Amino acid sequence: MLALLPGLPIWPPAGGGERQHRLRGARRILEWLESFPGDGWQQRWVLSGADTGVGWLEDLRRKPGVRDRSDLTSGLGCLLSARVVLPSYDFLAAYRAMNLFIDARRCLSPTAFTQLEETVQARRLEGRIPAEAVVILTKLVLHTGRELEQITAEDFAEFRIWSYTHRGRDLRGTFVAWDLLATVTELSGPRPEPWERARLGQRSPAELVDRYRIQNRSIRDLLVRYLSELEQRSDHSTMLNRSNQLVSLFWVDLEAHHPGLDSLRLSPDMVSAWKRRLGEHKRGGKRAALGVQQVLITVRAFYLDLAEWAIEDPSWAPWVVPCPIPRRDTANIRPQKQRAALTARMHQRVRDRLPHLLTLAETAQNSHAHWAAVLTAAQCTEIGAEFSVSTPEPASDSTEQDGASAIPGTAPRYRRVARRSHTERGGRSCEQSSVTVQPLPGPATEGRDEDRDEPGERIDVVRREDKTFWAWAVIETLRHTGLRVEELLELTELALSSYRLPPTGEVVPLLQVLPSKIDEERLLLVSPELASVLASIVSRLRADNDGRIPVVSRWDHHERVYGPVLPHLFQRRAGPTRQRALTRDMVHRLLQGTVDAAGLRGRDGEPLRFTPHDFRRMFATEAVTTGLPVHIAARLLGHHSLNTTQSYLAVFDEELIRTYRTYLDRRRAVRPSAEYREPTPAEWAEFEQHFERRALELGSCARPYGTPCSHEHACLRCPMQRVDPRARQRLVTILANLTDRIDEARVHGWLGELEGLEHTLRAGQAKLAALDRSARTHRAAVTDLGMPTPTSASEPAPGRSTPSKETVR
Repeated sequence: MLALLPGLPIWPPAGGGERQHRLRGARRILEWLESFPGDGWQQRWVLSGADTGVGWLEDLRRKPGVRDRSDLTSGLGCLLSARVVLPSYDFLAAYRAMNLFIDARRCLSPTAFTQLEETVQARRLEGRIPAEAVVILTKLVLHTGRELEQITAEDFAEFRIWSYTHRGRDLRGTFVAWDLLATVTELSGPRPEPWERARLGQRSPAELVDRYRIQNRSIRDLLVRYLSELEQRSDHSTMLNRSNQLVSLFWVDLEAHHPGLDSLRLSPDMVSAWKRRLGEHKRGGKRAALGVQQVLITVRAFYLDLAEWAIEDPSWAPWVVPCPIPRRDTANIRPQKQRAALTARMHQRVRDRLPHLLTLAETAQNSHAHWAAVLTAAQCTEIGAEFSVSTPEPASDSTEQDGASAIPGTAPRYRRVARRSHTERGGRSCEQSSVTVQPLPGPATEGRDEDRDEPGERIDVVRREDKTFWAWAVIETLRHTGLRVEELLELTELALSSYRLPPTGEVVPLLQVLPSKIDEERLLLVSPELASVLASIVSRLRADNDGRIPVVSRWDHHERVYGPVLPHLFQRRAGPTRQRALTRDMVHRLLQGTVDAAGLRGRDGEPLRFTPHDFRRMFATEAVTTGLPVHIAARLLGHHSLNTTQSYLAVFDEELIRTYRTYLDRRRAVRPSAEYREPTPAEWAEFEQHFERRALELGSCARPYGTPCSHEHACLRCPMQRVDPRARQRLVTILANLTDRIDEARVHGWLGELEGLEHTLRAGQAKLAALDRSARTHRAAVTDLGMPTPTSASEPAPGRSTPSKETVR
C-alpha cells in the first residue's frame, strides 16, 4: 500500500522531509489497522471504529513512533486519496479538513472537477453555496470509490438520506451539487426536491403516533390501529390535530406522571389531575377553554368508539373500559357563547390594526425603494468607495439595526466592501461579493451610536432588496384582495385573465382564485393598485429567469404534499440556480419583519403582531364601511353565508356615530320639514309639566308623552306605574289599609265596593312581589337620575342641545 503513495499527484517533491512525514503517518495508521481482524483494509477500517469519528487519531498520536498529529493527518490524506479505505459520511463530517478535499480533487477525477470549476465560472455562481456543492461531490467520490462521472442518482439519494438523518435537513449546496453533477454525467430521474417530498409527504398513523415515543407497546399499537380506522374519513390536517390531542396531550402526559401505566382504565384521581394539567399551558398561564374542551371531546370519542366497535368486532373488546370523561364535561359546552367571544376578540384585533395599515404599507414600499436604490448605486461603485442614496431611510427594528445613520434631510451613506475573508469568518470558505455594503455614521450620530455602525457590520444588499420586495408584494396583494394565505401562495401566471364588458367592449383584468378552503373558485376584479403590484412581480420573475416565469412545486402545509409544478407568482431565489415557492412561514416572517421595522404598537404600548388573516378581516371591514354591499363582499371573500362575512366586520365607535348621523339626515330629508321646527315656550312648558305630573305616591308613571291616563288615576291597578324601592314600606301600609277596608265592606255588605277593593289589593300584592323579586335579583343600588331642568323654555342649559319634536316623541 505504501508503494502506491509516491504515484499520487499530491506527492511532495524530494527534499524538505515532507515525504517522510507522510510515509511515517501512513505506515503508523496501516500498522494500527493491521491489528484488527478482517479480510482487507476496508473491513479493518470499519471494525476499528475509525469510520465513526476522529477520536482515534488522538489516541494513536500518544503511542510510540508518531511525532505529532500532522504526520497522521498527512498520511491519512494520502491513504484516502489512494482509495486504500473508503470513509463514511460520518467520518468526513467529523474530520473537517479542507486540504483533504482539495487533494482528493487533484487525485480523483481531476478532469471532471476542472470541468465543474469552469461551469461555476461560466454560470457566474458566487458565494459559499457553489464551493460547498463541490465539497459534497468530493465526499461522494471519496465515499463511493467511483469516479465523478460514475456517480448515480442512487448515490446522491444515499447522501441526502444521511444528511437528513444526522442534520434534519438537506445540506447547503445539495441542489447546486445535483445541477453541477448533471453537467459531467447523465443522471436518471428528475431534479430532487426538498426532503419533505422525498419522504412522500403525509405521515402514516404509525408515524404520527411514534413521534411522541409512547412507552407501552400495546397502547401504542392500539392508538395506531384506532387512527388507521379514522384515516379513511379524515383529511391529514384533522389527523395531525387528533393525534396530538389523543397521544401527546392525553396518553403521553399520563405516562409521564404514572410510569408503567398499561391500561385505559383510569382512577378518578388520575383523571382529575390530568384535567388540571390539561388546563395549564406549557409556557405558563391557562390554556384556552375551547382547546381544553376539544381535547375532552376527542378522548371521550376514543373511549366510546372502542365500546361501539367492540359490538361488531370482538378484537376491540379487551380495551373497552368505562369512559373517564363523563357526559357533563362535554355537555356544558356553549359554542355560541365561545364563538361570540372569539368574534369579539377578532373585531378588537381589526380595530387595533386597521388604523396602522397605511403606515405598514408605506413602510414596506419605502423600505424596498431604499434598498433597491442602494443595490443600484452599489453595483456602480468600486469596492472601498463610499456612496449615498437619495431615497428615504427605512426604519429599523430592535433586531436589525443595520440601516445607515443620517440626520433628517441628509442622504444615507454607505461604503461598498468585500465579503469577509476566510480568516475573518473563522476558517470558512473565502468568497467575494459584488453587492455587499457597510453603513456609515451620519453627522448627527458621529461618536454617539457606535454599536449601530460597527466596522464589522456588513449587509448583503441583494438579499435585503429581495426580502423587502417580497414583503411589499405580500402586503399589497393581501390588503387589496383579502385572500387567504393559501390562496395567495397558489396564485400563478395562469390566474391572470381579462373580460370584455358587453355594453361598452371595455376590457377589465381579472384574477382567478383557485379553490382552497371551499371547493369553489372565484374571480376578483383587479384594481389599478393591484395591477401595478402583479405587474411588478411578473416583470421581476421574468427579468431574473431569461424572460419566463419558472415552474416550481408548492409545499402544502396542511396536507404535507407538494403540488404540481406551476408558474407560481410568489416564488423567490433559494440559491444560485434554484427557485422556491414561498411558504406560510416565509409570509409570516416577511410580514412581522415589516411590522417591526415600522415600529407599530397597540394601545397598550406592546408591539403589534400581524397575520395574513388580519388583512382579510381588514379588507372586509374597509370594503363594507366604505359602501360595498355585504353580499358583494361575501362573494369577493368566497363566503357562502352572509353570517360569516358579517362576523369579519369590525364596527368602530366613530363609524357607528357617523353612520347613525347619516341615517338621521337621510330620514329628515324625506319627512316634512314642519316636524323639525323649534318648540314654542308653551309646548316646552307642557312637556315639562308632563314629567312633573308623572311623580306619584309610590314612584312614577311610565306612560308616554302626550297620552292620557287610561285607568282614571287608579295608579295602584295600572301596569304603567313604576314603584320606587324606597316606597316599599308605604306600599305595605297601603295593602294593610286595603285589607282593613275589605273586612269593613264585608261587615256592612258593600258588595260593589268589595269587588273594586279586592281588584286593587291583588294588583298591589303583585307589585310588592315584583319589587321583592327585583331586589333579590339586582343588588345594586338604584340611582335617581333626576328630572331635566333647563334654564328656560327657549334657552336650553349649557351643553344641552335644543330637542326637536322628534326627540320629544
